[in-house]
Amino acid sequence: MIRPLFLLLLLLATAACGRQEKKSDPPASPGQEMAAGITEAALLAHVNHMTAKELAGRKIGSPGEKAAAAYVEKHLKAAGFTPVGDAMIVPVLRPGLTGTLNVVGVKRGPSDRVVLVGAHLDHLGERDGKLHPGADDNASGVAALLEICRELSTLPLKKTLVCVAFGGEEAGLVGSRAFVRDATVDPAKIDRMVNLDMLGHPLFESMFGQSKPDGLGVIVNRIPEAELDGIIALAKAQGVEIMSLPEIWIQKLQPGFAYDSMPFNEKDVATLFFSSGLHADYHRPTDTVDRLAPRQLRNRAVAITKIVAHLAQ
Repeated sequence: MIRPLFLLLLLLATAACGRQEKKSDPPASPGQEMAAGITEAALLAHVNHMTAKELAGRKIGSPGEKAAAAYVEKHLKAAGFTPVGDAMIVPVLRPGLTGTLNVVGVKRGPSDRVVLVGAHLDHLGERDGKLHPGADDNASGVAALLEICRELSTLPLKKTLVCVAFGGEEAGLVGSRAFVRDATVDPAKIDRMVNLDMLGHPLFESMFGQSKPDGLGVIVNRIPEAELDGIIALAKAQGVEIMSLPEIWIQKLQPGFAYDSMPFNEKDVATLFFSSGLHADYHRPTDTVDRLAPRQLRNRAVAITKIVAHLAQ
């Protein structure tokens, strides 16, 4: 649920009171020599599948959303992830309302402390007789999720890695709220939650005729300054310029602004919400694969892979 304010606040933070860039080397991590396997072609293949006409825009509770969940499950299982509970696809029931589902895979490490990576898999379906494919919102985030988790599955991470595709985000964070409410993974064990939502367009693309093609926004909550400096350095080494904004600014200036990391914030989990933000195709039938920026999507996925690898040590 990216809104125009997100881009405006990021722009103001960057121009007026953003973080001063600090010269520092990226922290060493097992991710330093990996992630080369993430390719533009692999990411676009996922996006093409998620936006296929057969999935009909992945509206909450629809056969298309279920098909998208099955696709995520197939790829997480192929990467060696296992269910947290009895099954990887977890139904989310809402009496009297349309239900949804989450897809939850785990790669257990020596520690039961958790780093969770999530992205919502639903979109809008059809509106006014027009298909809304949701290539950027949020097939791009799901594509990144699958490739990031596949790459990380090969590493000897110390912490437990949980990868989640949330359902029903567009209907009010239905899947992520159920995940936290039902303690699918105990929030007290989650050290960091990384949320991926709309990663496929240049940052600031729709504002004032300007953009930062290699920029990436992140809303942070409970992330120490030194840790954020390391994250920025890791991203910069991949050609990605991180522009950060504390969540407290968002909630003070626009109460009710909602995204899938919020239910975790409410349980005192530290979160990072990565997004390239709003653009002219947002929530329109024109949010199609050909409008994405494959190079930027790939660089962002690689950078986030290295960031998560670092967080999981």
